[in-house]
Amino acid sequence: MSEDWMFDLPASVRQLPLGRLILPATHQSAAFKIDYQAIRKHNLYKIGRKLKERAERKCITQQFSIFDQLKFGIRHFDFELFKRKNNKLYFGHEAYPCIPALETLIQITTYLSLHRGEVVVVRIKPSIQCDDYLDIQTFLMNVEITLNYVLVPNNLPALEMSLQELCDANKRLLISCERHYAMTDYIWTYRVRKTNWITLRDDRRNISLHDLEDEQGWRILSLFVSEFDKLEDNAKELNREIQLQFMDNMAILPNVNLREFDAIEVDFPDPLLVSWIISLNEGLTE
Repeated sequence: MSEDWMFDLPASVRQLPLGRLILPATHQSAAFKIDYQAIRKHNLYKIGRKLKERAERKCITQQFSIFDQLKFGIRHFDFELFKRKNNKLYFGHEAYPCIPALETLIQITTYLSLHRGEVVVVRIKPSIQCDDYLDIQTFLMNVEITLNYVLVPNNLPALEMSLQELCDANKRLLISCERHYAMTDYIWTYRVRKTNWITLRDDRRNISLHDLEDEQGWRILSLFVSEFDKLEDNAKELNREIQLQFMDNMAILPNVNLREFDAIEVDFPDPLLVSWIISLNEGLTE
């Protein structure tokens, strides 16, 4: 799998609007580890072996770092924003801090500087533990000041612009945040309009269809096991089973046109699924 799969797309595809592509995405992208040092430092939890095991079963949804996810082909990220008692903002999951927020976004731009034919989309949702408007707005303004050279400004019709146009303008990172927080020139806004759940095999293993409402109109198809199944030892295998079943039998999505979606979002992405999503873009025509 090429780290430059967007650059390697046929020239005719790179001239199509970005909204015609389907991006490989990860759900709760930061949850590949828990920052236990941040937890210990502020004495938020007494950390024992059993607590670690329970926390990791509940929290972990990915197996690769953000940089490795980028190398893996992921181009759409889902981050949940948390604030710790040292006032530092983290991306995390289930109330556990995982990775520093601003540093993570800088890491993504570092990758983009090395792969100039690629475009990345980031979606940020402040958690209920991070509900201070001023803190979030300050964070977003710091993101804008630090990264504006590569951010897609929210006065551009990004989904209508071609991949080639975005790369030529070096506007290759699109960041969106929940509507009531994002008030800057370079941060897009969104809210979840609706979520539909469709049972894949039984009452516990589902796929979700997320309709996001933002300036661009993103739609995301999410594939992951239920919260109940996440506590099982074989959560990775269950996710892989869902992903392979999805590729083998698209009939499980009645009346759903896959081309209506802008990203397919998963936990523990299987290499076959990522390659399959990328291949959906290679044969696009006007």
